[in-house]
Amino acid sequence: MIKPMQRCPLCNTPAEYQLVDRKNSKHYYCTKCGDFQIAVDAEKRLESLEKGPTYWKIALPKLAKAHPYGYTLTINLPEDKDPIPLCHRYVKNSELPQ
Repeated sequence: MIKPMQRCPLCNTPAEYQLVDRKNSKHYYCTKCGDFQIAVDAEKRLESLEKGPTYWKIALPKLAKAHPYGYTLTINLPEDKDPIPLCHRYVKNSELPQ
């Protein structure tokens, strides 16, 4: 099955992705950042953050590449009204949303 292409939200390189979690998230396959999942709402928020190199655009690609074996980086909006614009964590591959 051919995956759709889109610019990676972390590094802006063309990347394949597939919708997961009832189309609420995307699993990206980026040649620069590696595999990661990002919630659609978190992707929109990342795009709306200040243009240019921000903490998130610098840190997240590194975190995606540096995942522990058997884990994938997931990026979401914080729960509640946390002032941090995004949250991330490593999730076991067997526990990732499909």
